[in-house]
Amino acid sequence: MCEAYKAYFGMPVGDQDKPWAPHFTCEHCKKTLEGWYRGEKRAMHFAVPRIWREPTDHSTNCYFCMVDPSKRRTGKNAMAVTYPDIPSSIAPVPHCPELPVPTPPDRATPPSEESSRSDTQEDVEDHNFSSCADEERKPYYPNQKDLNDLIRDLGLTKSNAELLTSRLKQWNLLDESVQVTDSSCKSLKAVLLHNGNKYPSLPVAHSVHLKEEYTSVKMLLGALKYDEYSWEIIGDFKMVSFLMGLQGGFTKYPCFICLWDSRDTKAHYHRRDWPQWTEFTVGKNNVKWEPLVDPRKVLMPPLHIKLGLIKQFVRALDKESRAFNYLQDPFPKLSEAKTKAGVFVGPQIKKIIEYSEFPKKLNRKERAAWNSFVAVVRGFLGNQKDENYVQLVQTLIKNYAAMGCRMSLKIHILDAHLDKFKENMGAYSEEPGDRFHQGIMNFECHYQGQYNENMMGDYIWGLIRESDLQYSRSAADAAVDKEGEGDTDLSITSYKVPDSNMGSYPTKPEFFSVLADKQVKEGGHVTLRCEANTEGVTAKWERNSYDLQCVEGKHVKRESGTTFSLLIRNAAKEDEGKYTLSLSNVSGSVSCSAMVTVELREWRTVQWKQDSMITSLKNFKINNDNIRELRFLLHGPVGAGKSSTINTIKTIFDGHQFINCLAASDLSGESFTTKYQKYTAGAVPFAFYDLMGIEKDQLKGVQTDDIISALKGHIPDDYEFKPQAAMCEDNVYYIRNPTLNDQIHCLVSVIAADKVAIMDNKVIQKMKTIRAEASKLGIPQLVFMTRVDNVCMLTRENLAKIYQSKKIKEKMEECSTRLGVPMNCIFPLKNYHEETKQYEKLNCLVLEAFTQAVYSANDYVKKFSRKDKHVE
Repeated sequence: MCEAYKAYFGMPVGDQDKPWAPHFTCEHCKKTLEGWYRGEKRAMHFAVPRIWREPTDHSTNCYFCMVDPSKRRTGKNAMAVTYPDIPSSIAPVPHCPELPVPTPPDRATPPSEESSRSDTQEDVEDHNFSSCADEERKPYYPNQKDLNDLIRDLGLTKSNAELLTSRLKQWNLLDESVQVTDSSCKSLKAVLLHNGNKYPSLPVAHSVHLKEEYTSVKMLLGALKYDEYSWEIIGDFKMVSFLMGLQGGFTKYPCFICLWDSRDTKAHYHRRDWPQWTEFTVGKNNVKWEPLVDPRKVLMPPLHIKLGLIKQFVRALDKESRAFNYLQDPFPKLSEAKTKAGVFVGPQIKKIIEYSEFPKKLNRKERAAWNSFVAVVRGFLGNQKDENYVQLVQTLIKNYAAMGCRMSLKIHILDAHLDKFKENMGAYSEEPGDRFHQGIMNFECHYQGQYNENMMGDYIWGLIRESDLQYSRSAADAAVDKEGEGDTDLSITSYKVPDSNMGSYPTKPEFFSVLADKQVKEGGHVTLRCEANTEGVTAKWERNSYDLQCVEGKHVKRESGTTFSLLIRNAAKEDEGKYTLSLSNVSGSVSCSAMVTVELREWRTVQWKQDSMITSLKNFKINNDNIRELRFLLHGPVGAGKSSTINTIKTIFDGHQFINCLAASDLSGESFTTKYQKYTAGAVPFAFYDLMGIEKDQLKGVQTDDIISALKGHIPDDYEFKPQAAMCEDNVYYIRNPTLNDQIHCLVSVIAADKVAIMDNKVIQKMKTIRAEASKLGIPQLVFMTRVDNVCMLTRENLAKIYQSKKIKEKMEECSTRLGVPMNCIFPLKNYHEETKQYEKLNCLVLEAFTQAVYSANDYVKKFSRKDKHVE
């Protein structure tokens, strides 16, 4: 489709990584363009397509806000739809003699930059005409990847996929490398009634067609009347998730005992006291269904934990080391992908433990971790439980952390819930499940993979259980050296067994490690990386739910075995967003996502040492001997933080929390300040004036004329404002001949960062009127933009990042546009609100802004250093 678009219009499809660009096309245009590209006598109605640009507003320059396709009517009497021609969506240009219909390129050769044109306009209108290509086209034989994509797109079942592959192979329509596979890798699931290690476990339910999911487990427990017997249950943690109603996959809270955060990697190996589950509420903390069993009835699976420990150990090994290469020699039939993933079974683990040469090939940290793993296997996870088993487990956790092993759910269970394990792990183990599957293998061969009740019946009758001596196990099954006997429990197990006379089916993709959130500085490089369990999958990258359009030199996608990565070079603001990787094959699909945050370069520097700034302001000398103090007037909407700003400045200079200047809450909607109040800070020559907030209603809040009178010095201290009428010259308190000492020397507009976008236009207009009058008087003006922590998470966590935040810069630009104030006159800051102690970074931001206000006011009074200025 993209090739046809470029060949027809002479330009590639662009801006697909932008959220404002359309990412779909109508079916008619798609078929017409593809038909033209195949050589059919079709053509589009226009020579130049609609050109899209980023809209500037949603009222006059946004195509999708001005056109509602859902209201379009069809039929003879339907009104024609008028499509706008605006700067963000330039209308297409139809074909004309100067812009004729191009000729489709020769598919045998790459399309040229200049497309040839057709001869007549009738070709455009004849959509029903079709013709064969002049030259015979060479057939294309799909490879394995193409076939997998086709099967997935068609939504075929496994059996239908087998049939399609077989027929295409039979007709020689597939590439020779394609292997005929089928869905015969059936999963035999069994529920075993377990009686310790003296007697074999009895299968009380089995299936090869049911999926491992919540509904299937619920149905099985209902058929077994579990509510009547309430057996203890043991199984892998995937099955435990179904039993407890937890969501499957890589979730935030996978543990059924506590609310362990699997994604808080910084707390792993450092924290054990996680909050315990009190109730399993559907829709909360990854609980998807109602629990099926009492969590106290769920036993810890030692074999499953043992497999998890070896997996994390192998995955942490250097893949180029001698130790890792040594692991591949004893198991030549084990695939490289499984070896890298650390996927070993019980007998294989025993074989590795028996090799005396393996520890010699490990480095110091790896050897310590391996020795502690062997000690835990022998001294805790088997029949024998050493007296110092707690120390053994703690040593293993410490060594695994030092080696850099990822903390999985199994390691967490050992680390935080050691008290939940039974006394004898050999007697309470899921190993009978492995014995069951090994014992039934002979019957599988006899029945040639046809799983039915007869096979299971023959297996049960074949069990010899008259006495302890008559029940013997094969060497491969003898996982327990010392027999023990435990209470009767229920073992739920599954075992995938390939049909003896059929091929294998691709493994469903899953993630061993998922993408992690990344934060990168502007212009830097960032890599997203994850690891899967199988090769031969189709990888698809998305950004903000749209296909990632890779830019040459910027994006680099790599696939190395089971490792997938995306490199983003020279990160810019446009690269920020949610990146998703989807892996798929004919067996299924899986996806994971991560956020990429781009830190802008620091566009304004701040001195993050408050002592020098405080000292400089305390020693400040006014450049006019006639001026006693510099006067600052703070004005702005109700709740913007005028009074809080004064409180913060006084807190910094006085050295303790100052709250005498009452501030309006965010929800009150009314100003606490009703008087023209003066505040000073210690011995510094500065005075701050607070007044009522500005409101949109004419008869509410402070009057615009009152603020202008205050600028000129006509209003005395402690004057009580009257929202219904401004102060006039006839007022007894009116100062008729104010001096420079009575005037305001700097006007500070206080605006809340999280309210800039929703400020009423009437309030904005009042503030502009006040600023215009201040400009006439020559009074300097600044803007203090408060509550920056409410609009930016980065700033909330670290105020030192304020001038690297895109959101803060966007709010400053928005404030500059609405008020008409230059960017260098806007100072974002945070006031003390809920804090009881001083915070240096907060103080530095406020002092930086206030210092600029002081120097601006000083420059203003310096102009009148020889005589006072009277204002008429």
